Amino acid sequence: MRRFLVVGSYILCVAGALWLIGAVPDAAGQTQDREVPAIVMQGFETYKNQGAEAALKAWIKGGPLEKKSDLTPTKNQLKTIEDYFGSYKTYHVIFMSTPSESTKIIYLIMDYEAGPLFAHFTAFKGEEGWHIVRLNFHTDVEHIWPSFLLSPNFQQVREGR
Repeated sequence: MRRFLVVGSYILCVAGALWLIGAVPDAAGQTQDREVPAIVMQGFETYKNQGAEAALKAWIKGGPLEKKSDLTPTKNQLKTIEDYFGSYKTYHVIFMSTPSESTKIIYLIMDYEAGPLFAHFTAFKGEEGWHIVRLNFHTDVEHIWPSFLLSPNFQQVREGR
């Protein structure tokens, strides 16, 4: 009986540690890995230093969009935003969903000198690491983010109230 308790305690400790590092799914079936894929952050650093076109190339590097997508409309969209809002300054991750170990959906705000741009990235972890399979930008948050992110309840949870 004592051996059973020791083994049970050990299993409980291991399960707790895995839960803390986010390696097990939550009740909704989502893993708790809260780390934004490096390719997303690197693209923003590239944007700040080299501009929109270089950032788009950084974001799609190594993924299916690199070979099969014309990102001219997206590049033009970012250039138009810069015409209205000024230079890109920084970004803020507002919410990240991890529906599986291989997929992350990231919702962000991009700050410019005179206004925000709302963004959505979908990242996929393939054999060679994370790559972006979808990216969207819009000045109207309702076109980019799901409605639950805009609810007062979500904002209160996010702000720790």
